[in-house]
Amino acid sequence: MRAATTLRLAAAGSRVDGLRITLTAAGAALMTLALLAALTVAAIGPDDGPYTSNLLNEEGLHPGVVIALLGLCVPVLVLLAQCSRIGAPARDRRLAAVRLAGASPAQVTRVVAAESGLSALLGSLLGVAVHSALRTALDERVAGDVVAYRGSTGSTPADSALRLPTDVTLPWLQVVLVAVAVPALVVLGTTWALRSIAFTPFGMVRRSRTSPPRLLPLALVGAGLGLLGAVPIIDRTAGGLSVTPFTILAFLGAGMATAGLLAGQGALAQLIGRHVAARTSRPALLLAARRMVSDPFAATRATAVLTVAVLVGAAARHLREVALAMRSGADDFFTGAYDLVDLVLLVAGVLAVLGLLVAASDGVVARRRTYAAVVAAGTPRGVVGRAVLAEVLLPLVPSLLIAMVVGTLGAVGLFGRTAEAYDPALNAPREVAVGLAWGPLTLTYLLAVGAAALTTSLSLLFLRTATDIGEIRAAA
Repeated sequence: MRAATTLRLAAAGSRVDGLRITLTAAGAALMTLALLAALTVAAIGPDDGPYTSNLLNEEGLHPGVVIALLGLCVPVLVLLAQCSRIGAPARDRRLAAVRLAGASPAQVTRVVAAESGLSALLGSLLGVAVHSALRTALDERVAGDVVAYRGSTGSTPADSALRLPTDVTLPWLQVVLVAVAVPALVVLGTTWALRSIAFTPFGMVRRSRTSPPRLLPLALVGAGLGLLGAVPIIDRTAGGLSVTPFTILAFLGAGMATAGLLAGQGALAQLIGRHVAARTSRPALLLAARRMVSDPFAATRATAVLTVAVLVGAAARHLREVALAMRSGADDFFTGAYDLVDLVLLVAGVLAVLGLLVAASDGVVARRRTYAAVVAAGTPRGVVGRAVLAEVLLPLVPSLLIAMVVGTLGAVGLFGRTAEAYDPALNAPREVAVGLAWGPLTLTYLLAVGAAALTTSLSLLFLRTATDIGEIRAAA
């Protein structure tokens, strides 16, 4: 197959395929912006600035900002992986026709990879253009003594400052590398996702996972939580551990619980499904429970990023309380720093929720034959809709709760429940208690569950067309 033919087949399709291409390009543009922003922060030198944020002025804080910006690429990649499934049934039939016309499986794979690569290339070029436009539009200084700037000759007051590092110009080679690296990552991800798919002249066959989920990850969650809960008790009993063993125990417990939570979501969904199926008489819950038992990974594939965002958010909330207690809550610099952390986590949560929306919508469309048969047998569409919603929320609600507990206990184990704060009356530091931020933690949990419920409900807009009687004749 010639390159021109591959590109023409990659660009073919309906409006749904155009939506998939548009969302892929938007995700690639967002990733390009995040990478260029990270490179810009890393390139800030002692002669650049000053800026309105000390996060940009202080060289020692630049690695943390860069890591936060790079961390945004993870939920974007997950969102891109979910967007690749939009309009998949129609695309699968089109590719089956190409296969029937004589194309080899490798050539069909190249068509799919070319579609993703072209979409991502357009998005990366758009991201470069937006980055350049923002540098020009935001290149203005704010007048006034707004920041203490650490320049090459020491700390000096600044009469004006930039909001963003628009005075830093990236080398053109770095910009080109980013513009090329983003489509390359998308193409590699697409090729990796197609490794378990066989393109045949009669459709696309997915080699789905047949082995049941293992319970070992859930045991890791219990062991990790137990270790995190035992660290303060061990510390008090031993009369104070040294920093290194204390940190190692806390990191080990948090790592075990986090890894077990992410790897054990399928097992958790299956256990919940079996428990609910054996005890409920409601049709919606029974349908959801049976589905969770038969395919426990379906409802948990798109929730990993949201779970991680809640876990990291809970840990960051306690760390914020510790930092503010050490400075009596009056340090605007640290408040602004943790506000930036909250913003990054909020963006990651929004991207995770968008990925969940795409995954839930694709699940409704992909199982349209089953849903149409259930409705044709007399089940109301409302019952099917509530079953889809329950299938997502039943494993997600306890997963987010466990993530909240793991993040909080991990931060408590690492940073403790007390902090040393300077007391002006004593002219000396004193130990103050650090409480748990129950209000913000509860709000974060409720917002995450509510956002997941809302996005899953939005995916039910496709349910009416997916349960049409004619869909019974559609390919599974």
